[in-house]
Amino acid sequence: MNHPKETYKQECNDLLLIMEDALLTVQSEPNKKKLINDLFRAVHTLKGASNLFSYKQVVSFANHIENLLECIRNNSLRLDENLVSILLSSTDHLRLLVKRAIDEEELEQDVKQLNSLLKNSLDHFICDASNIQQVDKQSATDAHPSSVSSHYWHFSIRFETNTFKQNVDPLEFFDYLNSIGTIVHITSIYDLLPDLNQFDPLQCYLGFEIDFETKLARQELEHVFEAINQISYIAMLPPRASISHYSQIIKSLPEDDTRIGELLVSSGALTRKELEDTLRFQSEKQSTPITDNSNIQPLGQLLVEQKLVHPEIISAALDKQAKIKEIEIIDSVSLRIAPAKLDSLVLQIEELMVYWSVNQRSGQIELDQFDNFSESVTKQIIQIRNQAKQLNTTYVKEVFSRFKRLIYESNHKHNKNIVLKTEGEEIRISKSILDKICDPLLHLIRNAIAHGIESSEERLKKGKNSQAIIILKARRVKGEIQIEIQDDGKGISESEIMSRAIKIGIIDKSVNLTSSEILNLIFEPGFTTCQEATNLSGRGVGLDVVRNNIRELHGSIKVFSEENRGTIFQISIPLEKPEAPYLLVNVGESLLLTQQESILDSFPGTAYKNSITDAQGYINHNKEIYPYLRLSNLLPPAQFSNSTSKETEYIIIISKGGINFAIIVNKIINLIDICLAHTSSLELEYLLFDSITVLDTGSIAYVLNLNNLKQIVLDFTEDDSKNKSNNLLRAL
Repeated sequence: MNHPKETYKQECNDLLLIMEDALLTVQSEPNKKKLINDLFRAVHTLKGASNLFSYKQVVSFANHIENLLECIRNNSLRLDENLVSILLSSTDHLRLLVKRAIDEEELEQDVKQLNSLLKNSLDHFICDASNIQQVDKQSATDAHPSSVSSHYWHFSIRFETNTFKQNVDPLEFFDYLNSIGTIVHITSIYDLLPDLNQFDPLQCYLGFEIDFETKLARQELEHVFEAINQISYIAMLPPRASISHYSQIIKSLPEDDTRIGELLVSSGALTRKELEDTLRFQSEKQSTPITDNSNIQPLGQLLVEQKLVHPEIISAALDKQAKIKEIEIIDSVSLRIAPAKLDSLVLQIEELMVYWSVNQRSGQIELDQFDNFSESVTKQIIQIRNQAKQLNTTYVKEVFSRFKRLIYESNHKHNKNIVLKTEGEEIRISKSILDKICDPLLHLIRNAIAHGIESSEERLKKGKNSQAIIILKARRVKGEIQIEIQDDGKGISESEIMSRAIKIGIIDKSVNLTSSEILNLIFEPGFTTCQEATNLSGRGVGLDVVRNNIRELHGSIKVFSEENRGTIFQISIPLEKPEAPYLLVNVGESLLLTQQESILDSFPGTAYKNSITDAQGYINHNKEIYPYLRLSNLLPPAQFSNSTSKETEYIIIISKGGINFAIIVNKIINLIDICLAHTSSLELEYLLFDSITVLDTGSIAYVLNLNNLKQIVLDFTEDDSKNKSNNLLRAL
């Protein structure tokens, strides 16, 4: 995929997640206006980006969503639970349309039908809202003056705090407004201005009420405001606008209604009497019920019952949506890098290059200055490495927020009443870890919903709250990230686990196990207590896969459970690759490392001085014969300083792949714990080495490739056996 399309794909994923998150939280969020505005901006931005690529299907469908959201923004429709459900389905469909557009694939027939039906459903709400607006307008005309006396356009603008960081200067925008018309009056809103000790000069705290005279039409003005539409709230009223429209502005802005009214009067947009009429109109309208969507059924059920589509078609199309959504849960964790952090890293690299260049041009470094030069370069390299590692981290929230939709869908489809709570979302960890932990977390949450959480009726019978809780926790503990999935469901029955494990042959009937050992049986391959498959579980993938995925991250998983109280799965993953013990040795002046787990024995070679004179041969140690290799003879002299003295040689017995052999080195330094990174980008011309690492001292050490050493041993012992056989044949 080329770069522009990849950028478009990532931006659409982010915008769709913003839309979904807003829809899932809007019912419980006190500040609904902000979320609705976020929702509108997201779909508007997605539509604009899709238009650049001429993705007509995406643009057309997004336009229907945008029109409906506009009705919600101007209070013609109430965003209730049923309307949220329709918009969530529309968001899923939009995700599917984006994927098909990027992949340049034609829409399947069932998707085309769903596309048409969803558009009709959205338009149905818009039509209802329009009818209500007409009634409201007629009521307003009967009771109050229909319009205000102002002859000017009125703009209410509230810039977001990050406006300056988006390279937007409000003053430049106002200069542009004066070039296409005249700013008759402007009032600054500084209610959000903080105390001086909390003031941030890089943030914008201002809003503005503007009266504007121009000959431009509304469509032309809307085009003008597109430049700041993404970073501000904008309300635009034409000359002689209706009082009801001013009422909507007063209600939608963040300041107190009376405060906004006074500002409109002081700016000349309203007279004092018009303000009083507007506030009275607003009060009366609030006491009148807004369009009620309570009778609206879930989308799939509604379409099928009205015989607009066959159940098989709606099912197939919604299944496609679900698959796209599941892939997005696992794969869409994006990595955002703050420009300041990237600039800092580039600056560090530039400083290192300058430092290296200056010393290189100054000629040969004096021996007494070399240590200082080496130490300085090493410090800069370590700083660059640490900064680069920080760039590859993201917030745990990026994963946790993905599961809100799963809970929402489960509540509606499986007679559950579950709330998802999260803790530790602010923790940052490596994106590579988050990418790999998504799938296990998804499986465990599904498991909790399907097997752990009871129905509301069952919970009430047990004396529990009808609403169940699943808690996702993240915390750092001694170099590890710990993630817990906790539920307050029915827990795990140990007797049921034992019965099932015996039945499928995992354990013998006579075995006595502790409580912990019984619970851990659920991680055995093929284990399940589910009698039938559902769309949440029973898919042939057990918890053994979850455990294996976590082990690949060098992590572990534990389970704690109490019947009728709930279950906790605790995942622990090291934030860094775990350190392993390596033996550090000298061969000449070169530092080499070998894994401790492969070492059987090590000892001075003094007692074997007379039997290890060759580059390779055999030694007799503790009545065992070992082939040996002298590493100093295997290292290329052009790259490594080899020692010619054999006075301080040491022998190390190695076991690799069932073959035992010895290597001879000049000196054993010590045993150290290090974390080795893969060095595939380095050209290791010599097969003796597996990788290269930099020690804490700044010295370079080469990790021995024991598999290749083993092969050298096998080759020379095979040749030696052939020679002995030939000599025996000649003697006969």
